[in-house]
Amino acid sequence: MTPPFRVQNACPIPEERNMVAIELVNEQEANLLGLILKGILERNLKDRELPAWCQKKPRTVHVKAGQMTVTVRLAKEGVRIERGHTGQAGASVAGTLKAFMNVATGGALVGPVLKGHIKIGGNPLLLLKMLPLLRV
Repeated sequence: MTPPFRVQNACPIPEERNMVAIELVNEQEANLLGLILKGILERNLKDRELPAWCQKKPRTVHVKAGQMTVTVRLAKEGVRIERGHTGQAGASVAGTLKAFMNVATGGALVGPVLKGHIKIGGNPLLLLKMLPLLRV
């Protein structure tokens, strides 16, 4: 007999389609930057597929905000976020968490880069392609 406080099949969960797997490696030891990126990517990729430019060739980006570092890998299988810089990256970006948050919430990108608040390395076009995925 089912307990009276439990409701079965009251709200069926819709079938998840085209869900992008977003993995935060070793989530218990993740830094704040990794947790923030995972949340933003989950929100922006909900019920969507990764863009075609990620599916053709895996892309890797190193991100540093303050003392926190993560590696973001975008591939056909999904997104993988790891603490620290691991492996070769096609692009890198470093800056303060405040500067990244300003850009993510719709602020200008060029000003902080020219002022040195955000430093980019590697392929800047890859970073520009990633920007819509990271807007809040």
